[in-house]
Amino acid sequence: MNKNYNKIAKEKRKLAKKKGICTSCFKVKTEKYAWCEKCLKRHRKSNKKRYNKWKEQGVCMRCGKERVENKKHCKNCLTYIKENSANKYIHKKTHTIIENAKDKKDYHKKYYLKITKKKRAEKKLKKFNK
Repeated sequence: MNKNYNKIAKEKRKLAKKKGICTSCFKVKTEKYAWCEKCLKRHRKSNKKRYNKWKEQGVCMRCGKERVENKKHCKNCLTYIKENSANKYIHKKTHTIIENAKDKKDYHKKYYLKITKKKRAEKKLKKFNK
């Protein structure tokens, strides 16, 4: 029963997102977010409450597990955040800089060599050389 309910709810949220309505209450949503103003306030309030609770307990601010010393997050969350922030940074920088470059393919190679780790850079070079 619970699995079917979750599937149905997930499909309803997808439909609501496509239609451009709130994914929680199915009313008119705000421009930037998937929720209406009322649901957004409720969501932010619950997040703030959970954040403060976990902060007092001294656990990871993202998942609630035991955190690394002198950090806000656990090992798993730190690696996830590090990887995603690096990917977003690289994606944003390469797309803005490459648009202005004369030889885009060559510039892209040099840029990835500077920013990414050796292994990632080697993989990217292999793709560009094909």
